[in-house]
Amino acid sequence: MLAKISGKSFEDVLALKTDDKDWRTIGRSLGVTREKVASVRCEMTAKDLSQDGNVDETTAMNLLQAGYEPWDISWAAALAKAADKDIQSVLDLKKINNRWSDVAEQLGVDRRALQKFRGPGPRSMGWHHGPGPMMDDSAMDD
Repeated sequence: MLAKISGKSFEDVLALKTDDKDWRTIGRSLGVTREKVASVRCEMTAKDLSQDGNVDETTAMNLLQAGYEPWDISWAAALAKAADKDIQSVLDLKKINNRWSDVAEQLGVDRRALQKFRGPGPRSMGWHHGPGPMMDDSAMDD
């Protein structure tokens, strides 16, 4: 992540790691900020979401920037495709008091069509347990 954000090669960034320099220090020395990490993470997530073929990268990026969670974009994209609807109209059907299976039923999509999704998000994203030590809120000083 530090290499991608800073424009340096992976090898160059890896060479900066020493016993007396942790990743936070290295990130700061490369000019990496929380905002840059968030922006690159958003770009990477949009690309991951588009790989299933249910939503294009630009739409995914716009929805992420609007505050939608990757999990919800993934479900809405799959349901939109199955129901031949636009993704925003499907997202609008999801409320705090219903599940994606309820939305599928409302759209007339067979619930078995949802079984291809396992875990917390698109298959390509895998389990996510937080941003990791170099990208938490205290990682980068502005």
